[in-house]
Amino acid sequence: MRWKIGVIAVLAVNAALAYTLWTGDNGIIHYRDMRHKQQTLENRISAVQQENRRLSREIRLLQENSRYLAYTLRAEGRYVHPDEVLYVFPRQAPDREDAHGQ
Repeated sequence: MRWKIGVIAVLAVNAALAYTLWTGDNGIIHYRDMRHKQQTLENRISAVQQENRRLSREIRLLQENSRYLAYTLRAEGRYVHPDEVLYVFPRQAPDREDAHGQ
């Protein structure tokens, strides 16, 4: 009879340990969630590093290449040479139907 109680006690302890292993604060489910978060953060870090390298190359070009600087100023800053004219057209709003649906 004692050995039955011992076996039941060992099984109960094993069940409690298995439950804790799966669902505890440091359990397998938590571990899998943390691995997923880690992978997501590593992907984000990689993307930010790539953007950082691109911006560093562009900064270096702007500092060292006067032709690239002039091109960038003209393209993004709307700068023109003294003998040029720049036409800026307003953005066209999307067509909307009037109140009567016509």
